[in-house]
Amino acid sequence: MAAIFNRPTAALLTLIIALGANAVAHAQNQNSALPDKPEAPAKVIAASDEVEATLVSTSVALQPPAGVPALSTSRAPSANTARPQGRSLNNRLASAPDMFGDYFQTGGNLNFGFPDGSSGSAGESGSFTVPSAGGGGPVKIGENNRALPTDRISFSYSHFHNAFQFTETPAFGPGTTQLFPLDRYTFGFEKTFAEGTSSLEIRLPFQGDFEFQGANVSGAGGSIGNLALIFKHLLYIDQEFSVVAGLGLETPTGSNFTVTDTFNVPTSQLVFQNDVVYLLPYIGALWGGDRPYFINAFLQFDFATGGNRIDAGDVGGPLTTLGRFNPQNLLFLDVGLGYWLYQNEQSEGLNSLAGILELHYTSSLQDTDLVTGLAGGRRVDFTNNFNRFDILNLTAGLQAQFSSLTFVRVACVVPLGTGDDERFFDSEVQVQVNRRF
Repeated sequence: MAAIFNRPTAALLTLIIALGANAVAHAQNQNSALPDKPEAPAKVIAASDEVEATLVSTSVALQPPAGVPALSTSRAPSANTARPQGRSLNNRLASAPDMFGDYFQTGGNLNFGFPDGSSGSAGESGSFTVPSAGGGGPVKIGENNRALPTDRISFSYSHFHNAFQFTETPAFGPGTTQLFPLDRYTFGFEKTFAEGTSSLEIRLPFQGDFEFQGANVSGAGGSIGNLALIFKHLLYIDQEFSVVAGLGLETPTGSNFTVTDTFNVPTSQLVFQNDVVYLLPYIGALWGGDRPYFINAFLQFDFATGGNRIDAGDVGGPLTTLGRFNPQNLLFLDVGLGYWLYQNEQSEGLNSLAGILELHYTSSLQDTDLVTGLAGGRRVDFTNNFNRFDILNLTAGLQAQFSSLTFVRVACVVPLGTGDDERFFDSEVQVQVNRRF
């Protein structure tokens, strides 16, 4: 447990627990402040029944002459009749912004050696990071999301600076290192059902063109990411606080990645297949209301149900499987604090402007897997070079609301860790557009 719930995790969990305790205390204070409120409707109804009985007995004793219509003794429906709450409960929370997010992770590291594993042979060695599922994974529930079922269409763009690294060392001469950025585009659609208490979201990410070229080794892949289905259910809501829970399903629709090695004849290749289905259970909380600030929080796990196959062989020939690489299970903990800088619901242009600051913690829950073998005469192994990792990222951004239903959001993300195992990129720029309906 110490490996999972270390200081950053414990601090963020404490914040979420304190948030829930505050909401419960708030609800109890409201009930204790008005002890007679539940009895009021009963007294009103009882009194009106007595008046009605008196009117009925009086009308029987004082019947009108024949031919004159009798007065009706029926009542209009009582104003105290219970009405469906539906969406009215979350009116004060409806304007609360979504969380921005922060996350990117590669599929792992391919390390290749000299031919036949001999350091004295001519050739090159090196290492490079491999994109997972077209560069779109893994999926984080807290990315451009909030703890409230919502009808919306969303778009997110992220530019990750120095997300991939390729290092090669020739048999003679100094080695070189190349760093590559990644552009990711995510389209989403969320629709509520069951009177607004649940929703289903669909996300599909794409990445920009990515490839690298060394002296003999090159790599390229497609741009389609994994399609994700996210179910969200409302567990609790009042005027200022909501709690949701749900399950995400990340499906293996993303592109494979192919590495080509021209050192030997014929040319060989390695294909990193995208096979794994991920289960993403989570819980989230939103605190807002009429106050000038709001808090959004998510706790999520990422469980891989299997492994991704790694195949090797000559280009144009049959491939053999070197093994299956099982991704590490992950823990995500995200907390965001926002403040309303401007609000004017009557404006025909800018309706509101909010500043948002978020902390995002990610931890691996187990040691990395390892797949080794021979490909094109080279010794290769595929693993996570950092093994266990703990990532803490800071996100700062602004949200502008236009015409009540359109939200334009811009943010930047910086890793707070300085070690190689504490950051997966150097910085990130985000642009998000949400349209609610």
